[in-house]
Amino acid sequence: MTPPTAPIVNECTSIRKVMEKPGEVQMEARDQASDASATEVIKHKSTASDEEEFYDCLGDNYSVVKSESSEMAHGLKEDTPQGKTSAEDGECHPQCTAGDEADDICGLSEMIKDVNMLDARTAENMTEESQYEEHEPLSDAKKEEQEEEEKRRVESALTDEEKEELRVEALKIKGEGNEEFKAGANSEAVRLYSKALSVCPLSASTERAILFANRAAALSRMEQTEAAIVDCTKALELNQSYMRARLRRAELQEKANKLDEALADYKEALTLDPNLGHARIAVQSLTERINERNDQMKKEMFDKLRELGDMTLRPFGLSTRNFQMQQDPKSGGYSVSFVQTPKD
Repeated sequence: MTPPTAPIVNECTSIRKVMEKPGEVQMEARDQASDASATEVIKHKSTASDEEEFYDCLGDNYSVVKSESSEMAHGLKEDTPQGKTSAEDGECHPQCTAGDEADDICGLSEMIKDVNMLDARTAENMTEESQYEEHEPLSDAKKEEQEEEEKRRVESALTDEEKEELRVEALKIKGEGNEEFKAGANSEAVRLYSKALSVCPLSASTERAILFANRAAALSRMEQTEAAIVDCTKALELNQSYMRARLRRAELQEKANKLDEALADYKEALTLDPNLGHARIAVQSLTERINERNDQMKKEMFDKLRELGDMTLRPFGLSTRNFQMQQDPKSGGYSVSFVQTPKD
């Protein structure tokens, strides 16, 4: 970044003159000494707005660079005797030597280099942050989807014998998971079931459905209800008639207060096996709970509508009590009648 101030550009030009032609600089200083009466001190012509624009370009480095610049300028003014001008003025008075000018200019040059280095670091950090924001972490569902797609691609190149070997290996790991589950080591059981799923080929849908259902049971013990419901759903996607997964998901749905979903699972279970007494009792219980919930929701809705109606009718001296609703016993519908003087 090049600071947009004319004095710094002049100093950079002076640096090249000192380094490339030091003799000419000394002769120029002597000529200025002989013409001291005609030489005037050139003042800094940069406006306040130019300075602020320069420091705005520095961003977070504003305070550091401005502080160093102020200290440097203060030091130049203190070291400059009467009849001299600072390096910022662009010219030397007769008493100023070329060496002094070179030292001051080199100091400003070092400051400019520091500013450019700081600005480069800032740009690099911003680039890294933008790259980090662009690559958001994948969700667990997305990761599993990608892993399954990769697994399908790899298995397409395997022979039937190789797939059978993987299936047997997965069943072995599942057995280890079952032992951990019986011992109450639910976290370890989840790990082993997950490992077995990663080994078991996709073509072995029955075995994979059992693994998902077993992992759901372990997750349920760990109070990870939503994750267990997801695993039960995956098991049922692989085997719609898997009764254990169906009943387990129904219980989990009821536990999560998803009454309608639980009722649907129990009804489906009764369709597969009408002799399931537990499912029949659950259907009856859930139906009553759902009706009570709906009645409560209906009451709350009517109460809110009544409040809204009273607020609307109040300017006219009326209220919702002026309107009576009567239900038709045959059709179950409602009719509304107006009552001039409602009874309290």
